Amino acid sequence: AVVRDRWGDVLQSRDTAVTLPPGRGVITLQLTTPRLPAGEHTIDCWLVDAEKRVVDWGSLAITAASTTGVAVEMSALSFEPDKPIEATVAISDHNPKSQYEVAAQIRDGDGRILARQEAPVPGGALSARVSLRLPRPNGLVYYLEASLIEAIQNLRRPIAYDLAKFTVPNLPRDEYYVSANDSRQMTHLSWLRTKMSQRHGVDCKRGYGFHILGEVGTAYQGQSPAPFFSHVGGCGFLGVPARCLSAPEYRQQLMDGMKHLAEQVKPYGASCYNLGDDTGVCEALCKQPGCFERFVEAMRKKYGSVGSLNKVWGTKLRRLEDVTVDFIGSEQVAQNYGPWFDYLYWHEDLYCETFKRCNDIVRAVDPNAWVGQDASGYANVIDLYLEGCTYVAPYFRRVLAKKMGCFQKRPGFYGACTGTYRGDGRDPNNQCIPWDLVFAGNNAILFWSMTCGNGGDLTLHPRGYQMEEIRELKGGIANLFIRATRQDDGVLLYHSRASKHATGIENRIGYQDLCESNFSTMVEDLGLQARWTTTKRAEGGEISRLKPRVVILPYCQALSDKEIEALERFVRDGGTLLADARPAVYTYNGRPRDVGGL
Repeated sequence: AVVRDRWGDVLQSRDTAVTLPPGRGVITLQLTTPRLPAGEHTIDCWLVDAEKRVVDWGSLAITAASTTGVAVEMSALSFEPDKPIEATVAISDHNPKSQYEVAAQIRDGDGRILARQEAPVPGGALSARVSLRLPRPNGLVYYLEASLIEAIQNLRRPIAYDLAKFTVPNLPRDEYYVSANDSRQMTHLSWLRTKMSQRHGVDCKRGYGFHILGEVGTAYQGQSPAPFFSHVGGCGFLGVPARCLSAPEYRQQLMDGMKHLAEQVKPYGASCYNLGDDTGVCEALCKQPGCFERFVEAMRKKYGSVGSLNKVWGTKLRRLEDVTVDFIGSEQVAQNYGPWFDYLYWHEDLYCETFKRCNDIVRAVDPNAWVGQDASGYANVIDLYLEGCTYVAPYFRRVLAKKMGCFQKRPGFYGACTGTYRGDGRDPNNQCIPWDLVFAGNNAILFWSMTCGNGGDLTLHPRGYQMEEIRELKGGIANLFIRATRQDDGVLLYHSRASKHATGIENRIGYQDLCESNFSTMVEDLGLQARWTTTKRAEGGEISRLKPRVVILPYCQALSDKEIEALERFVRDGGTLLADARPAVYTYNGRPRDVGGL
C-alpha cells in the first residue's frame, strides 16, 4: 500500500504479508497509516502473489482534517476598480512552534488566476492581512482564496483553506456603450450567448425586472460574464401594482421600492435602472379613483383663481369644483380644447417629474447608476424627460435620435432600442441604425435581438446583422464621434409641444411626426446639419442664443404667446422663418386664434 498526497509525493509505503483463505468471497484488510498532514491524499493498494504478479488493485481518496483553520474576512463586499482588494485571514488552533505563511490569490468567474500574494505569519499571530490589486478587472464577481501553508522540515504543505466572494462594480465604461437583450435568463445558453455577444462589442445584457434577484444571485456565484448588471427594476418587480402616477400612496411606494432596490443591487454594479418598457404618457382620460380630483387641485395651484383659468381656457366657470369629466367632454364637443390640453400637459409633467424623482433617489444611493426607461415612447416631451433622466433608450426613430443628440447634457445612456425579429436578410435601413445613432450624437444602443441574433452554433444569425456594425463602431470610431464637437449650418428645427396635441383636433391631417421627419430629411438631402429646439427651450431664449440663419416650423399649428414673441424677434433680427402650413392658428391650449399668431 502506498499513501500519496495530492501532488503525488509518497508519504508512506508498506508491504504486508497476508494469507488468503481458499474460495471466493469478500476479504477485509485493515491498513493503519501514521499521522498524515492535513489535506487530500490517495491510498493505492495492490494484491500481489508470491511470484510478484498483480492479482488485483484498488484506490481510495481520503481527506485528513486539521485542527488548524483559516477564515477569509473581506474588508468590504465590493471594491472600486482602482482600489486594492483587502482581507484578513484569521487563523485558529495553530501550533505556535510551527512556521506558517498565507498564500492568497484572486480568481475570476472563469477560474483564471488574476493576482497572487504570499505573506509570512509572525510567530503566535492569529491573523494575517492580505492586499492585492487586480491589474485589469474583467468582470463583476471574483473569489479571494487563502491557504495556510505549514513548513515541515524542507516541505511546505497547505493545511487549511478558505475563500470569499467579492464584486468589482463600476468598471470603466467605454464612451460608446452597448447593451443587448437576452430573454433566456440564468441559463447556460444565456451565458454562452453573452460571451459570444461580447466578442461583437456588447458591454452588458438587459435583465428584466422580475429576474433581477435571481440574476444577482447567479452573478454572485460567478456565472455571469457580463461586466455590468443592466436594466433592473420595473414597478411590477417592486411589488407595487400599477396605478395612477398621481396617487400619493402609489408614488411613495414606488420611491421607497426604488431606494430599496438600489441598496440591494448597488454592490453588483447595476448600470441602468429601467422603470418599465412599452410605456408612455397617458393621452386618455385616467379612470383611476381620485385622479381627476388631483388634476383639479393641480389647476387650482397653477392658475390661482377661476378668473385666470377662464382666461386661458376660454370658459365661464364660476368655481373650480365645476371642472368635471363631463365638463371637459362638453367643451371638446364645442371645439374648445383648452381644458383638455391642460389635462394632457398635467399628465406629461407628472410623468417626467416622477421619473426625475426616481433618478434622484437611485443616484443618491449609487451615483454611478443611470435611471430612466427604454423601449418606450415619450417623444413629445423628450427634452423635459432628458432633464431628469440619465437612461434614455426609446424605440428607434431617426428624428427622435437627432433630438436626443441635441438635448442631452450629462453623462448617461443615450441611444435607442433597436433590432429585428425577422431573419429575412440585411435590410439597409436597419443595418445603418447604429451609425445613425452615433452620427446624431448619441453614445449608446440597446440591441434587443441578442436572443435570436445568434444561430444554433452561436455564430451571427441574419437577425443579428447589426452586431457587425456595432463591432466596427466599438473598434474606436464611435468614441471619436462622441468626443467630437458637433457643428451645424445655422438651421434650427422646431418641435412644438402643443402642436402634437393639435393633431388630434385636426384628425391628424397634418400629423406632426410625419412633418418633422420630412423636414429633417429635406435638410439632410441639402447636405446641411441642423439642430432641434422645443417649446420650453425657445421660451427660455435659446433661439437668440444660438442665432440660427433659418428656423423651420414643421406643423407648428399651436404656439404660445412667448413662442410667437421669440420667433418674431428672430425675424426682426434678420432671420428666416420657414413653415409648412398655417403656423400658430391655435393657442398653447388649443383654442383657435381669431387671427394667426404669425
